[in-house]
Amino acid sequence: MKLPNSTCVRTTAPARLRIAALIFPVLCVLMFSVQRLHAQNAALTGLITDPSGAVIQHAQVTLADQRTSAVWKATTNDRGLYSVPNIAPGKYTLDVDAPGFRHYKQADINVDPAQAVAFDAHLQVGGTSQSVMVTAGTDYAGGQVATNAGLGMLGNRDIMDTPFNVISYTDQTVANQQAQSISEVLNNNASVHSIWPQGSNNDVLYIRGFLVFNEDVSLNGLFGVLPFQLINPDFAERVELQQGPSALLNGISPSGGVGGTVNVVPKRATDTPIFRFTPSYGMNSQFGGHLDAGRRFGTDKAWGARFNGSIRGGNTAVQQQYERVGDAVAGLDYRGNHLRVGLDLGYINNYATGYAEPVYLNTGIQLPQAPKATTNIFAPWSLWNSYDGFAALRAEYDLPFKATLFGSLGGDNNKYTYLQTQPTITSSTGDLDTTPLQFPGRNNTRAEEGGIQGTFKTGPIHHSYSVVGSGLTRETGSNLLIAANDIYTNLYHPVWGDAPTWDGNLNARPRTSNFSYPGVAGADTLSALNNRLFLTLGLRRQHVTTHSFNRTTQAVTASYSEGATTPAFAVVGKPLKNLSLYGNYIEGLQPGSTAPSSAKNADQVFPPYRSKQYEVGAKLDLGRLTGTLSLYQIQQPNAVTNPDTLIYGISGRQRNRGLELNTFGELRKDLRVLGGLTFMKGTQLNTGNNTTEGKNAPGIPNVQLNLGLEWDTFFAHGLTLTAQTTDTSHQYADVVNTQPMPAWGIFNPGARYSFRRSGEKQLVVKGDVLNALGDNYWAGTSATYGIVRGGPRTFRLSATFDF
Repeated sequence: MKLPNSTCVRTTAPARLRIAALIFPVLCVLMFSVQRLHAQNAALTGLITDPSGAVIQHAQVTLADQRTSAVWKATTNDRGLYSVPNIAPGKYTLDVDAPGFRHYKQADINVDPAQAVAFDAHLQVGGTSQSVMVTAGTDYAGGQVATNAGLGMLGNRDIMDTPFNVISYTDQTVANQQAQSISEVLNNNASVHSIWPQGSNNDVLYIRGFLVFNEDVSLNGLFGVLPFQLINPDFAERVELQQGPSALLNGISPSGGVGGTVNVVPKRATDTPIFRFTPSYGMNSQFGGHLDAGRRFGTDKAWGARFNGSIRGGNTAVQQQYERVGDAVAGLDYRGNHLRVGLDLGYINNYATGYAEPVYLNTGIQLPQAPKATTNIFAPWSLWNSYDGFAALRAEYDLPFKATLFGSLGGDNNKYTYLQTQPTITSSTGDLDTTPLQFPGRNNTRAEEGGIQGTFKTGPIHHSYSVVGSGLTRETGSNLLIAANDIYTNLYHPVWGDAPTWDGNLNARPRTSNFSYPGVAGADTLSALNNRLFLTLGLRRQHVTTHSFNRTTQAVTASYSEGATTPAFAVVGKPLKNLSLYGNYIEGLQPGSTAPSSAKNADQVFPPYRSKQYEVGAKLDLGRLTGTLSLYQIQQPNAVTNPDTLIYGISGRQRNRGLELNTFGELRKDLRVLGGLTFMKGTQLNTGNNTTEGKNAPGIPNVQLNLGLEWDTFFAHGLTLTAQTTDTSHQYADVVNTQPMPAWGIFNPGARYSFRRSGEKQLVVKGDVLNALGDNYWAGTSATYGIVRGGPRTFRLSATFDF
């Protein structure tokens, strides 16, 4: 069979990676030498006090220029005074944070030239918990990344005071990049890559080389609430990523992902009313629109309502592939002096035909060249259709002794139908073999959490403590109908024929499993030396109970009930106000597995798996530009069947070691950067098999670069040119390292133009091209889910109208 005249990747991809590996350190060096570009000839000073008038020492003060987004930070002294010298005249936003007090924010502070302006702030007693309305805070220069992020039970923390590698992408980043899924937002991070294809029904990610599923994304720290499949980020104020295990911080997630935790902070009504509409177009004939509206009501604008709704549908850039996505999410909130309440309600429907899936590869077969990216290699009659209705209620109440009670509960009802093909490559010439199947299913999830968070002092040591109880339950149901005959076709010339017929009830979704994850945890963060040293100690006890059921008889086929205790400790030292050095030891937790029927100990259940991470790092904040560096090792147990004894047990592990470099902010006033470079090595250890011992773990590239730039042009006011590149080194598709996947790289250019319409209302027009060079490539793989083809060249256009 003659192969098409296409290549798997550009032959320049490895060279581009080598160049990228040289360029990125240069950018990091530039970061250390960036200087403020404007003359600074004014100052802002003030006094920070509590409701009684007593001064608040060591409060964190953040000042942001409303025009340039430049940020300055200060700390109040022993007399409660702060001072921010040498700033340019203009309007500023002041944010103040202190342990035991509610976040304070004031915009439109006028700073006049050549004089010191005094502005005092009075803080209210209270706290911030993980589950309640997380204060957005301020953003770093450029507005792409927020200065704070949620850390589960530790609450909302400044990134510089956080002993983990954390980043918080803003709604501005989501909008400017026209992101249509959580994975597209996280593509800005070089430690993340998707192993599920574009145009599919799910997001499955590798974070630090370990699987993290879409169901592991939390809403304000609460797992099991957001949709089970794709999540449209149009209602997100922040998309937060904490890299590495997080059993202490968040408890066990639905699938137990240990590579990282993703959290969505929903939008809330702002003091200024919002009414914004964004029509959009995408290749080949996808039209849609997004409405974002919100306002506050009542005395002191205590009540707020925010609505985000989107619909998008039409043919994609892949032949014979249709996609329709619709969602409606409402966020209601109340903010009183001591009580704060939030309610999120949402409905999402995703529908597609000819949708993309991973492709499996037979053992011993060399990976063929990737087919043309616009060719649909899946059956045009394949489909997926999912519905989600979700709700989450959160509340917190400030107690009189510098403590806050908080609680949350929520759930998601998910129903889906898949008609899948899941083809397997059976030859190096691209022959395919598949058995189509119908898979209707459901997931009914409930989650709750409650606790207390507060502060106290013991001599010179300040304590910030949290005690939390949580629960997560889910019942799943599904049916499986398998076609009578296999379909044989080819990767380069797919011919699928008519859809198969089915014998069985396509609407039946009998119970197949349930689980319950109750847990309790406690943690204390000790700070000293004027908030220059932080030590966090914590412990979580988690219980895992699962049952599996026969679809027909509903008899229990497997079950277990086990508990595990996971400790964590972390430290942050700040030798300079803008330099943080940190280290942590933290564990991850996953549900234990059950021995397969082929093992001598069939149906034996194992306790939850514990993964361990050791990490050290540094963060440098230069005002306009921020950089982070992390070194880590994660070890995850693997369960294998001994080939000699045929006994299934925990005898192997995967060890991932990595170095991460990230930067975000402004290289200069008109040039913004967002991205990073990751070096990683995944190794299989103690596998009990000489063919896999010491080999590279599948799906893990040794080098990955994700780098984006934005340039505000000097020749056309309001015009911004953008560019994003992703370069990934080779990886292996199998555990014995005989099926290599070549390196690849893509380039995504774009532009946006912003101007004022009549009445001073803004209009922003955006255009982006994904995979602009039209490369055909294999983009990712995993031992569990086969290999993934990269997306085709795709053009997206939108216009955002403010009314």
